[in-house]
Amino acid sequence: METFRLASYNVHGGIGLDGRFDPDRTSAVLHELRADVIALQEVTMGDGTDPGLLARLAGGVGLHATRGPVMKRGPYEYGNAVLSRYPVDSVTLVDLSVPGHEPRAAMDMELRVHGRPFRLINTHLGLSPFERRLQGLRLLALLGDAFHHPSALAGDLNGWFLARGPWVELRRRFGDQGLAPLTFPVFRPVVALDRIWVYPASVRGPATVHVSPTARVASDHLPVRVDIRLPVT
Repeated sequence: METFRLASYNVHGGIGLDGRFDPDRTSAVLHELRADVIALQEVTMGDGTDPGLLARLAGGVGLHATRGPVMKRGPYEYGNAVLSRYPVDSVTLVDLSVPGHEPRAAMDMELRVHGRPFRLINTHLGLSPFERRLQGLRLLALLGDAFHHPSALAGDLNGWFLARGPWVELRRRFGDQGLAPLTFPVFRPVVALDRIWVYPASVRGPATVHVSPTARVASDHLPVRVDIRLPVT
């Protein structure tokens, strides 16, 4: 068996609780995670004149960046991204936007981890229960009827309660994931907005929240991580 670490982190655009944009501070949190694959949300992606936050984070931890832009914010693209030390075989950007609300999307990726495929869906869902219900239905359709190889759903699901509607079926498909760690707000976490669900349950360790002095100020969310064990092929 080979183990790799998957993490999810809403980086809040690199802006900390003190209101400062500090990519080095965000990179320091990523270093602390010691993760092989990191699903990011609320990250800016630069153009030809400015590398943007994503390129700085990727360079800071020495991981390959895959972009999942959702919208434009000033001169930057903005949205989701994945940092990985493993090859990316494919990536599909899936629109989860609901009219009248901020654009949302998911990255549906296949990574080659220790010689075998691993599917990762990275997303950041909407603020309203109505949005999240529709987005949950779309995620169910995206997953399909069966898992063909080990998979994970990671990201900021923005849900205080995920025990109704499509979330019941999503949780059933991934199986019992244990108690979700509290990640928000960073100064006194009371809700588990950030999740990593892994299939099958037999390959994952417990999800844990990462807490450090730097993580307490670098974003309004704490990152979550899980160790996954895969057979070598």
